[in-house]
Amino acid sequence: MQQGKMYRVRRLADNKLQTAMVLRDTYHMKDHNPQLTTENPAYISAAAKYLIDGDVVACLGREMVTTAHYEKQPFYRVLTLTGETGYVSKAIRNKYFELVRL
Repeated sequence: MQQGKMYRVRRLADNKLQTAMVLRDTYHMKDHNPQLTTENPAYISAAAKYLIDGDVVACLGREMVTTAHYEKQPFYRVLTLTGETGYVSKAIRNKYFELVRL
């Protein structure tokens, strides 16, 4: 991911159960920053906002974040359409996001 670029969520529908992405407060990151994780929509609150295939996020940059293993790992900060920001790990970035080409 590159700062200032827009990315489309993709391939969530290929999962059996976890077909949505939601911002979750993570215990394994030192500052408890919210992270985009895959979830089963049946277990997401009706009031919660979540991403599905085709939704777009904007990359705000790359940050080295201390995790529970006390080592810094690269995470990408993204802005969702609802105005919330969260972090995307390298594994999630590679699997579920594609660059939007205009």
